[in-house]
Amino acid sequence: MTLLADLQVHHLRFTLQAQSIVRLGAQAGSQLRGALWQALQSFACTDPRIKHDSSHQQHCPMCRLVARETDQGRGRNPARPFAIQPPLQAIHRDGLWVDAGQTFSIGISLFGDVADLFPYLVHAVYQVGQQGVGYGRGTFTIADVRSVHPLLKTQQALFDHGKVTQNPSIPVTNQQIEQVARQLPAQRVTIRFLTPTQITFEGKSIPHPIFSTLIARLIERCQSLQETYTATPIDSEVWREQHLQLTQQAELTHVAQDHTRWLTLHTGSRRSMSVNTLSGFVGDVTFAGDELATFYPWLLWGQSLHVGKNAAKGNGWYELAILEQ
Repeated sequence: MTLLADLQVHHLRFTLQAQSIVRLGAQAGSQLRGALWQALQSFACTDPRIKHDSSHQQHCPMCRLVARETDQGRGRNPARPFAIQPPLQAIHRDGLWVDAGQTFSIGISLFGDVADLFPYLVHAVYQVGQQGVGYGRGTFTIADVRSVHPLLKTQQALFDHGKVTQNPSIPVTNQQIEQVARQLPAQRVTIRFLTPTQITFEGKSIPHPIFSTLIARLIERCQSLQETYTATPIDSEVWREQHLQLTQQAELTHVAQDHTRWLTLHTGSRRSMSVNTLSGFVGDVTFAGDELATFYPWLLWGQSLHVGKNAAKGNGWYELAILEQ
């Protein structure tokens, strides 16, 4: 799939040891994202006075990760170049309680050319641990950081005795995705939505997965990330033609089984002083159709990139269940 030939994703897993009781809500991804934003803002922005300047955003670690805007219209934001994988126990058990001395894990994926910001990210997680996160501002230390490859099932240690030892170097690449896609069954696939996934069609959220709409949102997300965080952005007209062709073709694929349910979550933002929804469907859906093989590369990319609204906060995280068998 040449459209994503130069896109890469580094999957990072942080093992954290609670120093005091850590209580995360069902909206743990949002809590973690907000805490990281505050931590990065405290040390990583080189000059907050010019944070909306495009040349500043290209080089400032904080703005490249969480505060970048384009100059194509006021307030237009590209997709963020990262996504959080929150502890799933928090979402599906209505919160997570970690006693002092116990460990818990979170994932953070870095997309495209922001992988060089890895040391800043580790320091931001350290700062979050010192300042506290969640209800009661529970504190933690970093016990381990490693890069994990969901397709090759390999790992790379990146942290030892409180220090970063190396940068991640085992990214998910387009070549790997194409190789895995050729090994998948041709006419049937099950997708397991691990976190609430909110996908819109004509401005409204759909209550259950629809294959053509899922593919449309995946293509749009891939386009935004490829255009913004790779060295060779592809012309938008090429993306438009691909979007039209594939969404029409996707209508031939149907739902064979749907075991998803709608999960309603809300979160508050201290920064904007507002309450936002993190709701979406979770659970398994099986799609069937003669054209499925065409879409496997997109679905495999979606595993790494997430899909739908609030992806940076952990929403829209899914896995192809066939990969676990």
